[in-house]
Amino acid sequence: MQLRPASKLKAPLESSHNFKTPEAATHSHARCLLEHDLNNQLAIILAHCDLLRTRVSVATKGSQNVQAIRSAAECIAEIVTTHQCTSKGIAR
Repeated sequence: MQLRPASKLKAPLESSHNFKTPEAATHSHARCLLEHDLNNQLAIILAHCDLLRTRVSVATKGSQNVQAIRSAAECIAEIVTTHQCTSKGIAR
């Protein structure tokens, strides 16, 4: 499976924090919370992949599958972390 480079997927997450309405600020706050939750879950996926890599023989299809999962999780983590959450006191 071919993954698209993260640079092509970053644009939808990037935005300015010039809020015109309270709804826009609330939306940004919710998005920051979602990004934080996604990062937490991705950390769990990455940790489990690392654990599996220590238990799966390197020359097996299982090892390749674990690496594919880890690579996809790293790509998603990069996409999610490119957006800086600074609204309503949430900061990274």
